[in-house]
Formats: sequence, structure tokens, C-alpha cells
Amino acid sequence: MSKVTFGYDVNALNEIIALNPNWTPVSESGSGVKPSQNQILGRPVWDFISGEETRHLYEILFEKVRTREKAVDVPIRCDSPSQRRLMSLEILPLGKGALRLQGKMLRSESRPPIRLLDQEALRSEDSLTVCSWCKCIRRSPDRWVEVEVASKELGLFQATALPFLSHGICPNCEKQIENF
Repeated sequence: MSKVTFGYDVNALNEIIALNPNWTPVSESGSGVKPSQNQILGRPVWDFISGEETRHLYEILFEKVRTREKAVDVPIRCDSPSQRRLMSLEILPLGKGALRLQGKMLRSESRPPIRLLDQEALRSEDSLTVCSWCKCIRRSPDRWVEVEVASKELGLFQATALPFLSHGICPNCEKQIENF
């Protein structure tokens, strides 16, 4: 069985009300500043979810779990510059509109570091859209590719400043999530 690597509870207003005991702070903005538990508790979960499309899909999942009173388990990617990490995000009903979100590591693979995913990298004014669920990069409206492929196609391995990453949802992940 996979180990829970992160988890938190939200109330019916989608405010974070509890963090699991294994909670480890992560940089909120890529600035290297890591928020404390007191800076997270009581805040809307939306403060920590980037991109309108991503937020919309979370809203759909939250509503389904609350309405059906049944958990969903969604595959997600949570990559770092040197790791490709496949995880599952389980959303469980707790009653009275509260939910528990917990992430479980399924598999982690080492890879050569990808600077595009480094939050500390120098950024240009250009932007690329990354799928919030599978971490593929949009190259055209109908074409999404792995980050390594996008980096190679765009010549980003040699670039001094890298594009800013905005978050969206690829068509495959959107279909999958809406079918839960």
C-alpha cells in the first residue's frame, strides 16, 4: 500500500481546517519562503491551486464527492526538476460538507534535471501552459507533450531565461476527471 505523502481537510466553505501529521511545508510561490501551518490553516484551498481550469476541475470533484458521499481517487503527477512522480489524489467525504484530500506516492523515477520545472530558475516574459494533473506542456491547442519533449523542441536546455509556467488542463485529463 502506498504511503500518504500529503493531506489536509477542508470544510464546506473549502477552507483548510487540518493538515495531516506528515505535512511538510512547500514553497508557496517559488520564492523559497515556506509557509507555516498557521499561515495555511483557515485559508481557502483556492489560495494554493493555480489556474482557473485546475480550480474548476477541483470544484467539480469536490461537488461529486460531497453529493455522492463517495471517495474519488485521481492519478496526478507531482514532478520535481529531477524526479518524475506519479501519485494518486484521494478525496474523501467527512460529513457536513467537509473533505479530506490525501496524496499517495505510487512511483518515482529519477531523470536528468529539467530546468523548466525549477522554481528558482530565471524566467522570461514568455509563458507555457502545463497540465496541472499530468504535467504535459501545451505546444499547440491540440498537442500536449512531456516536459522533456517540450524543453528539447523549444531549445530550453540552452536558454538563459525560461518561460513562466501557467497552469491548465489537457483534454485527456479534463475528460478523465469529468468522468469520475
